[in-house]
Amino acid sequence: MPSYREVVYAGLYEGIDLVYRLQQGRLKYEFHLRPGADPTAIRWTVEGADSISIDERGNLILRTRT
Repeated sequence: MPSYREVVYAGLYEGIDLVYRLQQGRLKYEFHLRPGADPTAIRWTVEGADSISIDERGNLILRTRT
């Protein structure tokens, strides 16, 4: 089974790529913006979360009923 260091979703938005990678056993992602790209074009849809917040370190926290 092949494995990859990262997966790039090129052109997800105009001038914006999405990169997925494993880091210390956890899935990480980051957006790469080219000069002139509009970061407000990035949109998220979250289903099933009871609350959404950002902690003091900038982590996105999604709470669900489990």
